[in-house]
Amino acid sequence: MVKDIMRKIMEKNGYSFEELGEKIGFSRGFLNNVDKGNAAVSKRLIESLIKKFPAYKKELLENLI
Repeated sequence: MVKDIMRKIMEKNGYSFEELGEKIGFSRGFLNNVDKGNAAVSKRLIESLIKKFPAYKKELLENLI
């Protein structure tokens, strides 16, 4: 799940939702809502994560299917 990959990225890099959001162009609130399951994961979110964190490309692309 995308929220699990986001958590992995945040833990590995010591990012908060706000810091991750700044890196990929999304608000802290939106990312927090994705994490809680209250917001849908968009293709744009996945593409933004891949652009900044290409090491997770394969895992993220699996969520587009």
